[in-house]
Amino acid sequence: MSTSSGVYWFKNADNEILYIGKAKNLKQRIGSYKLPRILDPKTAKLVSLAVSLHCQVTDTEIDALILEANLINQYQPPYNRLLKDDKTPCYLYFTKPPASTLKIVRFTDLPARLPKKDYFGPFQSAFELKKLVLHIRHLFPFCSATPKQYTDKKACFYYHIHLCPGLCVGQFSLDEYRIRMKQIRQFLRGQKKGIIRSLRTDIKKAITSENFEEAQVKKEQIALLQFKSKPGFDYEVPFIKSGRNNESLHQLLQVLKKGLSLPATYPLHRIEGYDISNIQGKWATGSMVVCENGSMNSALYRHFKIKTKNTPDDPAMMTEMLQRRVKHREWGIPNAICIDGGKTQLNAALKCVPWNIPIFSLVKKPERLLMKKAGRFYAIPLGDNAFSKLLRVIRDESHRFARRYHRRLTLNIR
Repeated sequence: MSTSSGVYWFKNADNEILYIGKAKNLKQRIGSYKLPRILDPKTAKLVSLAVSLHCQVTDTEIDALILEANLINQYQPPYNRLLKDDKTPCYLYFTKPPASTLKIVRFTDLPARLPKKDYFGPFQSAFELKKLVLHIRHLFPFCSATPKQYTDKKACFYYHIHLCPGLCVGQFSLDEYRIRMKQIRQFLRGQKKGIIRSLRTDIKKAITSENFEEAQVKKEQIALLQFKSKPGFDYEVPFIKSGRNNESLHQLLQVLKKGLSLPATYPLHRIEGYDISNIQGKWATGSMVVCENGSMNSALYRHFKIKTKNTPDDPAMMTEMLQRRVKHREWGIPNAICIDGGKTQLNAALKCVPWNIPIFSLVKKPERLLMKKAGRFYAIPLGDNAFSKLLRVIRDESHRFARRYHRRLTLNIR
């Protein structure tokens, strides 16, 4: 018996399904039915009627949750009602377009005459269903605007926490949103392979049109869909991994407060670093690297192929890269931005980034952190302390990552 997650079901002598359940660990869960002394009367009755047991392994607990709901909906096993203390099961349903969204309701609250394709369930646990919806939001961000919010172009709650693509404020087209909702329906039907095939086609199209950022987003969606080692639905705020990381961020915050007006508790969970690489303006590339809670997260790095300049102009190239970055709200908004460059690069960044966050640059010879407030520049020397070491890591990573992509382009062109 497998120790993986999955779904199991009991059948009686007439080959009828009596009960369908899911488990994080199939071997452990099924083994619990062999202990009659701890079984409640209803479960003991189920076991006495069962003549066969079947199971299906799934990649994740999420997949098991979805498969369980689909099988219960298809077969309506009698003991799935009896063993849940007669609680009304939960369902997910799609509200009417154009700003279609997902809602969780009890069966008695489902809208009348709702087409079967527009709702999914039953789900035995409201708590687990909420986790499923959160998982879907991270995989395929969707809008939760009310009809009035959508009409007035007012942002929904999830737009502010970067789990809505921006349909409510006009930053995401209706055609793209319809595709997004179709993908969610496929996911809820357990059709991951079809979604992955579609995403791979989208990646090829994005690469052909040199939209490498979009290709990377699709690639990460595939990675999430294929993820097998964890259930994937506990999205906690990331914690700082060590005291050393904590100290470097604390020091950096104190330094930034000297030149900028920041609250005492301003978070530095996500710092993005940017650099440009080119040879006399040719084959220019840009890089974005991400430092999360004091540690570099290479899974979130991004490349940018500079399109508007082919002569040396680092500030203009930095502007292009940051303007393209700002459009990707689905990547989240950083707490701070670190630019590799001097006053001109810093000015370019300050002009094109609309977010009210600290933006600073790192200058060499001598090494110093550069900030600007009320038209004045402030320079803080880098030393041998924790925050200086962290900033050097961010700068060096952004430089390395930009150079890597630049070398790849020059080799392909030549």
